[in-house]
Amino acid sequence: MKEHAVSEIVGTLTLIGVVVLGIIIVNVVILSQPRAARVPSIEAMITNNSKLITITHQGGDTLEAGQYKILVDGVDQTGNFANSGGAGPFSAGETLTWNDPNMPLRVVVIYNGMGTGEVQILATRFPYGVFLPPNTNTSTPTPIVPPSLPYPPPIIVWTNAPAFGNATSSIQFTDSSTGDNIDAYFWDYNDGNTSTTQSPAHTFPNTTAESFMYSINHSATEFSGSPWNITSWLNRSSWVTVYKNLTPTVTFTQDRTSGPAGCLLVHFDATRVGAIKVDSWSWSFGDTGTSSDEDPSHTYTTQGTYTVTLTATNFTLGQTTVIKSNLIRATLSWYSCNWLYRKNITLNGTAVVVADQTNFPVLISYTDTDLKNNASDNGYDILFTKDDGTTKLSHEIESFTKASGALVAWVKVPTLTSGTNTTLYMYYGNGTVGNQQDPTNVWDSNFKGVWHLKEDPSGTAPQMKDSTSVYNATSYGSMTTSDMIAAQINGGLDFDGSNDYLTNTSYTQTSVTAYTIEAWIKTSNGYASTQRVIVHDRGSGAGKSLTLSIGGTYPGGPGAAGDVGYGCDSDNIYIGRYSTKTVNNNNWHHVVGVWTEPSGHSLNPAQFSIFIDGNAAASTTVSVNNSGSIVNSPLTGLSGTEIARHPPWNTYLTAQLDEVRISNIVRSANWIKTEYNNQGSPSTFHYLQAQEVWT
Repeated sequence: MKEHAVSEIVGTLTLIGVVVLGIIIVNVVILSQPRAARVPSIEAMITNNSKLITITHQGGDTLEAGQYKILVDGVDQTGNFANSGGAGPFSAGETLTWNDPNMPLRVVVIYNGMGTGEVQILATRFPYGVFLPPNTNTSTPTPIVPPSLPYPPPIIVWTNAPAFGNATSSIQFTDSSTGDNIDAYFWDYNDGNTSTTQSPAHTFPNTTAESFMYSINHSATEFSGSPWNITSWLNRSSWVTVYKNLTPTVTFTQDRTSGPAGCLLVHFDATRVGAIKVDSWSWSFGDTGTSSDEDPSHTYTTQGTYTVTLTATNFTLGQTTVIKSNLIRATLSWYSCNWLYRKNITLNGTAVVVADQTNFPVLISYTDTDLKNNASDNGYDILFTKDDGTTKLSHEIESFTKASGALVAWVKVPTLTSGTNTTLYMYYGNGTVGNQQDPTNVWDSNFKGVWHLKEDPSGTAPQMKDSTSVYNATSYGSMTTSDMIAAQINGGLDFDGSNDYLTNTSYTQTSVTAYTIEAWIKTSNGYASTQRVIVHDRGSGAGKSLTLSIGGTYPGGPGAAGDVGYGCDSDNIYIGRYSTKTVNNNNWHHVVGVWTEPSGHSLNPAQFSIFIDGNAAASTTVSVNNSGSIVNSPLTGLSGTEIARHPPWNTYLTAQLDEVRISNIVRSANWIKTEYNNQGSPSTFHYLQAQEVWT
């Protein structure tokens, strides 16, 4: 700051006081006599923090001891001031200091430098910058009481917006100082630039550093150009900081971007780039989830694609938002996060014949390396769900071999759609879970016996387990483990035609109006007489039985050696159908007999149907010893089931059997064909997709 007097400048005294608004530096200019070059330049500083008075000799004549006095509140305190140069004269570059126990109201420096009796008042300091008029002389160095002046110095107030800035934007400085006649302003930005505008705008130079701080000095002057001008300075303790970037620079990463809904736990990691700190973090995960953590984790529970937004805020500088669009893809929901693996199983809609099927037990049979490597040893962790990935389906595992990954299982599918593929999911890879099977519910309530024939016939009776959990069967004759065979589906039995058979005596049905009996059979025998595959028996004595038979000729009937027969036997009356397609060619065949009781219980041959390998095959009607109608329902009172034996005749079947089933309803032709497509060629009925992993 420059001050101009009426004549040459003879001295300057800057007095600084800390007040409510800041630090006030007051410069007073006093007119001199001709020896101006020798007049000392004195600066006095008083702070009310330490109550330290500092007087600095800035140039001019040396002041000898006794040549000057320092009056503090009218009292000569010269002797209390210590000279930084030691004892002796007060010379340029030296300071006098005294720690006054009380904040003085005024400090006056006088000296006799103009001749005997001439006393020059170098400067005086009063609260809020009240000054003596210049060139005041007295004949003796007595304390001087200054007159009151009509005005105080300006009070400096200024602000800048924004409070902080960057190197590419302008910062507006606004002066709101108050005073009686402020007519001059001065700004020093400490970057080599100044301004005399009251409220200027300034752009700071660019810097290679992330940030740089500038101390802003600002003054306001009253009555500029007058010997009575008063200038106030405010040195701002809070500097203006200029940043290369105004807002925080951040980025973030994540440990995964896709996975199943419900198990997709994503860990996010935010990173601050550069020097600007982040005071708060705000995350939006795109699915209504939020977090204020710096490095949060979030689980996505609903299938979809999500955009993640991170907002980093510096409370002073502002905020930066980072958006990663379509970052997270939550796939179909996972049954449980405890299962590490799953596979999509697609059921071929073209193998579902004509009409949709409901509650259909689908055979899932394949050998898979992933099951070998990742399923539990006993296969108990294997389970199946609908296409939503979470709705569990009842299933029964007929066989699982860990060493090869071979699985044979039955899954109850709520709906098989004809012509449209159906999707299932198979889960595995949970070694701590219990058995997930539910065999009984795989088979609807109309199944009255499901025997896979996979068990050892020489074991503890009843050896053959009924999957409906009701009608287990006992083996008889000379059957041993050597009679266990690979069979069509998984395990089956080889019946020797001598004395091997199975029986269950507990199944009793009354007033039944429909039956479906089915089995897989393999034989090359040229039967001389009819042999029974399955007999739903009348028991001992007079009665009735429903039989699925093969080969030979029924007395008076047209059956050939390999024909399939299905009919009702009541005393000496037999009525039913025979196929014209033989099955004794040493191949596995699916044989099914369907009976529906006609209205009025008459034995209309049209109510018996035979299906071989999914196709209708009964074209020959047979009626033997039929002297009249059998009334009162021909099947009332049936009890027990014989497999591979006809009890009254005590004849035995020579063949291999697998998957023997009885239902007390009519299974439709579409159901039977779909069964055959599924069981006859599992590899074309369902397709497995690649393993999905959740870890």
